Amino acid sequence: MTTKSPLPPPPRRDLVRSDDPPPRRRGRSLWLAIGVLVAWLVGVQVARTAIGPYPPATATTFFLAGWIPLVVTAIVAAPLLQSGQLRIAAASAIVIVVALPALATSFVPGLRQLERTPVPGHPTMVSAAAPDGNANLYLVADGGTRIERLTSTPETEQMPSLSPDGRSVVFVSDREGSQDLFMMTLDPEGHPTSIRRLTTDPGNEIEPRWSPDGRSIAFTINSTAGDDIALMRPDGSDRRLLTDDHTSFNPWWSPDGLKLVFTRPSPDDRTDFDIWTMRADGSHARDVIRAPGQQYGAFWSPDGRRFAFTGITDSKDVFVANVDGTGIADLTPDSPDADEAYGWSPDGQVLFISDRSHTGGTFLYFMGTDESDVHLAVIL
Repeated sequence: MTTKSPLPPPPRRDLVRSDDPPPRRRGRSLWLAIGVLVAWLVGVQVARTAIGPYPPATATTFFLAGWIPLVVTAIVAAPLLQSGQLRIAAASAIVIVVALPALATSFVPGLRQLERTPVPGHPTMVSAAAPDGNANLYLVADGGTRIERLTSTPETEQMPSLSPDGRSVVFVSDREGSQDLFMMTLDPEGHPTSIRRLTTDPGNEIEPRWSPDGRSIAFTINSTAGDDIALMRPDGSDRRLLTDDHTSFNPWWSPDGLKLVFTRPSPDDRTDFDIWTMRADGSHARDVIRAPGQQYGAFWSPDGRRFAFTGITDSKDVFVANVDGTGIADLTPDSPDADEAYGWSPDGQVLFISDRSHTGGTFLYFMGTDESDVHLAVIL
């Protein structure tokens, strides 16, 4: 009588079989983890280029920590896959990981760049910013929807003022050693065509401001004696002092060109800076805003009825007031960040610069004079 050999038990289908010895499985886990990490770093570089030099703080956290769950998943998953499956999974994972940062920072709220709104009236202006670590000039056209770089030098270019006809920019540069005023001409498309030096004195000339008619430039002379406001023609000729108290700076023209608003200490306290006005010839200087704390950097509104200025109490805030000094209002009272007045839009919105994004850079905002509807306009 013949007996049959017992059949072997069927394979356990609840276990994934691998013919690789343990050291090989550990080795491919390591290589897959390295591949995922390198893919993440490549993806982050692509995403950073797209999002700009000032990503939101949440995006920075995502860039720094997002690789951790991906690498852990790769280490855990690799031993569970057979060799053929691993090759397909590794190729797919690397492609996905490379694309993930760019996709997240393009579409995920909190990771993508902040939404921007054009400045009402779509004005064109020139701003100084340092996205690569050195201050240069940028043409901000059509309310912030178009940005063109005007200078690219190792020196500092700052405090620009665009002429009323939009064809010239007077600015401050230390390219000759001291801070001097330079004039840049622009072609009809806003591209620079030439630059010439306007001032050559030993001291510093800063804060240039075009008059509304384009015939004069007000500026501040900063010397060892202190600060004074002066006037000159656009070619640098016919220079004359408007103040001689050595404590006056921040000039800004009234819309009709008949007066200037500027910063000077209070007559009662030389450490307390106030907002003053004077005629364009330097006469009839008046202390118009004498509020608690420091006030400086005033800008005349387009209708000539108000000032926007920066005040310092607990923090820097943006204020507005009537030109006679009444109706003082803090427009950013609840902001713990540094908010500084920057000017006005053509329709009377207040422009200001703030570090409230906590990411650095020049962030230009605008808001109404009733403290409402703050909008981000420009990131540089």
